[in-house]
Amino acid sequence: MSDVMEKISNGDYTVTSNFRTLKGEARKKAALEYRKARAARDEEFRKDALEYVGLTGHPKADKAFDMAWDHCHSDGYSAVLYDLEIRADLIL
Repeated sequence: MSDVMEKISNGDYTVTSNFRTLKGEARKKAALEYRKARAARDEEFRKDALEYVGLTGHPKADKAFDMAWDHCHSDGYSAVLYDLEIRADLIL
């Protein structure tokens, strides 16, 4: 598996869509596809990030990730990963 930082740098978790430029049913369909793809990529990032910081299978892994995500996701995946690393250091 590729390193999570490499995947962030490569834009592997990024999803793009033009649904905002569409109208009617085409917009609804494209928006739904975008949301599904976004959810899948976010879940992939969650799995990779937890593995990267050594929290896979830890009972507090989901809580630590959710806190890091809520606190930092607007600043990007790298910020979430950095915050999660700090939280993991406290837990482990």
